Amino acid sequence: MTTIAARSVHPALVGLPVAFEAVTVAALVGFAVGGDPVWFRLGLVASLGTVATAIIAAIPGAIDLIEALPAGSAARRHGLRHALLESVALGLYAIVAAWLWSAWRSATGRDHIDASGPLVLAALGLVATAVAGVLGWRMRARSGGAGGAPGSAARRPGGHDAHL
Repeated sequence: MTTIAARSVHPALVGLPVAFEAVTVAALVGFAVGGDPVWFRLGLVASLGTVATAIIAAIPGAIDLIEALPAGSAARRHGLRHALLESVALGLYAIVAAWLWSAWRSATGRDHIDASGPLVLAALGLVATAVAGVLGWRMRARSGGAGGAPGSAARRPGGHDAHL
């Protein structure tokens, strides 16, 4: 299990790409509604941030999947589905980032940029991430939280559950 100060690294990192995904979708909606290029540029930068931070978050996630979850377990199956959906989302956001970059670089006039395709792909990526997040939480629950035995993790001193 990849940890820092007894905390699992992957769950601590996943908030960054999720936030970048949400900003990408919101910015592209803003661009579609208002047409201001600042929204397009924000969507481009956020999509690049999504790709970079998702790769960083995936590294400890892959290590945890391979090392901490027993082969054939329900937690491993949820983890594999989680990883597959997150890989799909990462691929979609890589396409979005490349598409937006290409559109920005090749636009003759900034008013002629069409971001509807990237918006659809970004929204699909956000949905894939949401479903993957549910699977990730199920995996943590089945593995006992941070990769320990079921029911062993997430206990505070005094016996109170740490789950909110």
